[in-house]
Amino acid sequence: MILGFTGTHKGMTPAQKAGVGRFMRRFDGIDFHHGKCIGADYEAWQIAQDHFFITFAHPSNILRTQAATYDKWTAKPLPPLARNKSLVATIDVLLATPKEYKEQLRSGTWMTIRAARKRNIQVIIIFPDGTKREEEANI
Repeated sequence: MILGFTGTHKGMTPAQKAGVGRFMRRFDGIDFHHGKCIGADYEAWQIAQDHFFITFAHPSNILRTQAATYDKWTAKPLPPLARNKSLVATIDVLLATPKEYKEQLRSGTWMTIRAARKRNIQVIIIFPDGTKREEEANI
């Protein structure tokens, strides 16, 4: 399984961090793809390190938003929305931690969720209060 991650540059809530940790604990040592962004991507990357995940970065071309992560592989930087689509094209499951409870139109996190749904990829959303919604892929 290849796990992808998306979340807000403002970071995760403590409840989201705990939920991400619980989810990742089930899969020690798998491939983990992230957007290499400050905030939630960096926090998830740190949790992935605790679980010995092999990490792969998909950075945006906006240098000030890039987090200092050390990964097995780093993709060519792309504009944020293209980067998100590139990340989705490489994964089997998307783990998302949006800052909102309802889908937003002008949100990179929600855009990535929509892209995963369109590609028929399983999506797990952990909301700010830690509640989780799993959307199965329709294979």
